[in-house]
Amino acid sequence: MLLMTRKGRVLAKKARAFNTIQGEIVALSSASGSRKQKILERETSLRGQPRARLQPARFMSSHGEANDDSGSKSGGTANNKNKLVLFDMEGTIGNMVKKKFFPRPGIQELTTLKAEGYRVGLYTNKAARNLPRSVIEAFAGLQFDVVLTGENCTYAPEDYCKAEGISKHSMIKPLATVCENLNDLLLVDDTPAKVAPHERHRVVPIKTWNRAEENDNALQTVVRDILDNWNDRTSQTKPTTTAEKQEKE
Repeated sequence: MLLMTRKGRVLAKKARAFNTIQGEIVALSSASGSRKQKILERETSLRGQPRARLQPARFMSSHGEANDDSGSKSGGTANNKNKLVLFDMEGTIGNMVKKKFFPRPGIQELTTLKAEGYRVGLYTNKAARNLPRSVIEAFAGLQFDVVLTGENCTYAPEDYCKAEGISKHSMIKPLATVCENLNDLLLVDDTPAKVAPHERHRVVPIKTWNRAEENDNALQTVVRDILDNWNDRTSQTKPTTTAEKQEKE
């Protein structure tokens, strides 16, 4: 009985702390760079992963430039070292069925991005304890530079879910906590609505895969598009929201 009581206190403490972080994430757009980093550190500590996984020297700086101490290099791969491509899991790079992971055809294409100097990561709303990271990495043939899970997401308001046509239990994937300069970040996801509208211009949509299409080549197409058109995407401005349209009118 005493053991259960202690466990309950620990879980309650973590829940209170995580709810506090969710509230802080909502205000990220007006927060300073140092405050964003503080929130990020608290998130990573809550999910029990080393804080070194998301270092500001690699993914954040006040000017959106990496401060990697590896020295300057020449060539295309050096120019890409600050760029991070995140992939959603379910329906994007594979499917989970009864705790078994089924890889999408072309998942090995992610190694092409690594070969070109990009950082590659995983961003899923699944809890870290339910994520077979090593299995996915084995199928992809690489190790992810960044792994973000449901502990990094925040629940979407019910009216938002209704307006976007997604499940009322859906979670939003914040991007500003990953990379301060969003021009250095892209997220490949089959459900763009799970990213807030003001960050959705950094989403590369992909057709949902449900294991029925054995000859699916969507991942190959998306990877080629990223390699060929990254600069075109960084020149895009964020989409105008409904409120902004009404204000202009």
